[in-house]
Amino acid sequence: MPALADDINGEERAAQLEATCRRLQRQLADAQAKTADLVGAVYRGAYDAALVNGTAAPVPAPNKDRRKPQGETALLHLTDTHVGAKTETYNIEVAYRRIRETIAKAIRLTEIQRANHPV
Repeated sequence: MPALADDINGEERAAQLEATCRRLQRQLADAQAKTADLVGAVYRGAYDAALVNGTAAPVPAPNKDRRKPQGETALLHLTDTHVGAKTETYNIEVAYRRIRETIAKAIRLTEIQRANHPV
């Protein structure tokens, strides 16, 4: 048979757990409300920007004359380079070196492609 002290400790623990649960539910509701406010602000900002800028100009249709080659466009898309990051093995010099190497490789690949068709 459990002692009376065990029952009291169990009830106190249950009360503490219920209080913790209520506190965490309030925190979650607050976080969800902040997220909803942020999303709403982004939508309002996009809507306002669209009103200020007006309707976007239509994109012209591509040339459908496929008899003569139009050539390709070489495009290098660099993102997320972490230029400002600094660790034991990575800093701005390493970032710039890697970017220069990537550009050199892209130029070389473009030259290889140009040997076979217009780029």
